[in-house]
Amino acid sequence: MKEEVVENLDKIPLKERQAFQVFLIQSMLKERSSYESDERWNEEGMRWIKKYGKMVSNIIDNVKNEEIRNLIIRGEYEKASVLVKEKLNIEKI
Repeated sequence: MKEEVVENLDKIPLKERQAFQVFLIQSMLKERSSYESDERWNEEGMRWIKKYGKMVSNIIDNVKNEEIRNLIIRGEYEKASVLVKEKLNIEKI
């Protein structure tokens, strides 16, 4: 499968990117306590990364998504995550 090329990319700084992605993963997974173990919760997180990681990167790094990018840089992860989930068209996995 050929990977989609997305134009107009500008990487969000690593510190903000990492913090937002952790927040987003946690907001999309079921509550940690609903898994039988932390290991299982971590496995689901890794599945999330494989399934959504590149798509999220393309969204947050695309300069056309200025509102999302500014929210992430300001640390407003809740607001940014709502917009990213809308673009992904998902609520929880």
